[in-house]
Amino acid sequence: GSFDFLRFRPNIIIKNEVAFEEDHWKEMQIGAIHLIAKKRCARCNLIMVDPRTGEIDKTFLAKLSAYRTFEHKVFFGVQFVPASGGLLTVGDPVLIQS
Repeated sequence: GSFDFLRFRPNIIIKNEVAFEEDHWKEMQIGAIHLIAKKRCARCNLIMVDPRTGEIDKTFLAKLSAYRTFEHKVFFGVQFVPASGGLLTVGDPVLIQS
């Protein structure tokens, strides 16, 4: 199947130029909200299910595991936790602290 960010059920998607750069981010500020990196996201079989159609692509996780496996787990994305509350809006400025 084709790559679709929705397979990963993200809360926030940040466009940047370097693949997997978020692995090294420690904190970020989006608008007025301060977020702290907690851990990389280990992926389960749920990413094989297309969220739009419900179709299962059993090769999807295998493809990702070919280049994102660490400690016998497939990682994609980073979990951040808010250190402050507020409202996020598409297009808010993002400041990264590595």
